[in-house]
Amino acid sequence: MHEIYVQAKDKGPSAVAVHFNILDVNDNLPEVILTSVSTPVQEDAPPGTVIAVISVMDKDSDENGNVDCEIPHHVPFQLHSSFKNYYTLVTCDFLDRETVPEYNITLTARDMGAPPLFTRKTILVQVSDMNDNTPRFKQPSYTVYLTENNAPGASICSVTALDPDSDQNAYLSYSILEGDIHGMSVSTYVSINSDNGNIYALRSFDHEQLRNFQILVQAQDAGFPPLRTNVTVNVFILDQNDNAPVIVAPLPQNGTAATEVVPRSVDAGYLVAKITAMDADAGQNSRLFYQVLQANDPSLFSVALYTGEIRTIRRFVEKDPIRQMLVILVKDNGQPPLSATVSIILSVVDNVPESLPDFGDLTLSPQYRSNLTLYLIVSLGVISFTFLVAIIVLAAIKGYRDRHSIRRYNVSLSACCGFRSEESTTDVFKKSNLNVQITTGTKGSTNCVEANGNGPLSQPYCYKMCLTPESSKSDFMFLKSCSPINATPQKNNAKGADYPKSGWSAQDSRSLIVNNGATIPNE
Repeated sequence: MHEIYVQAKDKGPSAVAVHFNILDVNDNLPEVILTSVSTPVQEDAPPGTVIAVISVMDKDSDENGNVDCEIPHHVPFQLHSSFKNYYTLVTCDFLDRETVPEYNITLTARDMGAPPLFTRKTILVQVSDMNDNTPRFKQPSYTVYLTENNAPGASICSVTALDPDSDQNAYLSYSILEGDIHGMSVSTYVSINSDNGNIYALRSFDHEQLRNFQILVQAQDAGFPPLRTNVTVNVFILDQNDNAPVIVAPLPQNGTAATEVVPRSVDAGYLVAKITAMDADAGQNSRLFYQVLQANDPSLFSVALYTGEIRTIRRFVEKDPIRQMLVILVKDNGQPPLSATVSIILSVVDNVPESLPDFGDLTLSPQYRSNLTLYLIVSLGVISFTFLVAIIVLAAIKGYRDRHSIRRYNVSLSACCGFRSEESTTDVFKKSNLNVQITTGTKGSTNCVEANGNGPLSQPYCYKMCLTPESSKSDFMFLKSCSPINATPQKNNAKGADYPKSGWSAQDSRSLIVNNGATIPNE
């Protein structure tokens, strides 16, 4: 509203005030003022982080001066208004630099006039990187095929990893993790360029010694803290035809060609000999073929192409030489093919003699001889120790049985014959000069023994024995006097002795037989 003073003059002294009201027209655009902007913002910033403080104004009045602000709905940001014409731009979700590295937020300030006027302002919000992504290899694993006999130092493969982070967080370095290959460190086999991931062979590989191996390659970024990942590289050593066939049989003896004997009477197709060879290569490089390289008579012998069997083509005739020389060529299927030859002498005879096995070449290695000697020494020691223990055990058992028999015999003599206990049986017999005889020709089950002597045992005694047809010896069971215990000693006269009624007589007495005919001598 404006106030205008209008003065009109007449001949009088008075003045009149006139007031004019000017209506506002919406002719001013809203203004947007960025008070503060925090950019770049870290991608791990939590929701609600303040990005900018914004103020708006409009010079118009009333509704024409009321301003409203808005931003697009597809961005992870919001506008909060705490005071009139003041706004804060905040995050409403987590940010990911690898997905959207920066945002261009269009802020629209619109007044309430008719027609409304608006102002647009773009706010650039950059997202700073955090080391939140692990390096990732292009392949889950790598397989390398390398031909043997490679040149040391040559590159065998290359591995590549990617890191979606930026700057230092995306800088990668490669390394090979420690490990063993056939007992040796993997670092003696291969190396890697830490910058580009190229892997180099440090030695020439041999397929016959090493068929394949694995290595672990690690990619690590330069962030803080550093993140890393591993990948497996499988290396297969391909065979190259670098080994010639080796003849296994027949082998030359004493520097001369092997000799085989062939009967003259054999028919066609007779198996004369078999050439055996081997090739250390693999696959087609180890496939062998046999052929006759040289022969005295090519029409007489042939060799199987795949088995190496030498057979007769026809029967022998009188004009055929009795000594045939064959040179067999053994060739592999590699490129280029490698070969070996073997010479064999075939002797044609009328009768094939029985040949004894030749053990002249069966020699033992020093280690085997040493082990055999050790085994023999240990075996002899064990056998000797076992034999000694057996002898000791048998002697102990024998001594125990003898002591037990003498003790039992002393008790029997004392009980049945009236011997004094303080006088041993051995002493009694030594003093008595006895002549012990036994009869074995009777049929009775109870036998008597006649004991004649000059000592206190001058009377007959009965010995009960168990004699079986298969027994090899006789054992005394007990001793029983045939006369009263208090009988007086008699003279050494067998005829006057009273024998028990068991079918025995003095005429039937014979020498005591022990152990199938061994006679116990008289003391």
